[in-house]
Amino acid sequence: MRILIAEDDMVSSLAVSRLLEKNGRRIHVARDGEEALGALRAMDFDLVLMDVQMPVVDGVEATKRIRSGEAGWSKANIPIIAMTAYTMAGDREKFLLAGMNDYIAKPVVAADVEAVMARVMENKPVENQP
Repeated sequence: MRILIAEDDMVSSLAVSRLLEKNGRRIHVARDGEEALGALRAMDFDLVLMDVQMPVVDGVEATKRIRSGEAGWSKANIPIIAMTAYTMAGDREKFLLAGMNDYIAKPVVAADVEAVMARVMENKPVENQP
């Protein structure tokens, strides 16, 4: 499985990358939403782990742009999981309205991220293009 991690914090991206690589995943890291869009245009991924709060383009805006086809229509339905250190009432709904499939709290725990990824991949929609 190829996973794009959009995360501006180097320590967090390294921790999540190592955790996933131990389980055989191939990882590419983008430092903000704009880099994530560029990576999606250039490469194929199975899933995106998207930090919510990033500079340049945050995770919510990047997700909206991905869903609108800005990274290519073949990528518009890629599963996106929000990662956030700040979970407040209404956040889950905000993330889902933006087009994210699910979310996970940071710091990421191996069993939790694997469970959320499995749930999201199981419910992956059929791709539809305009």
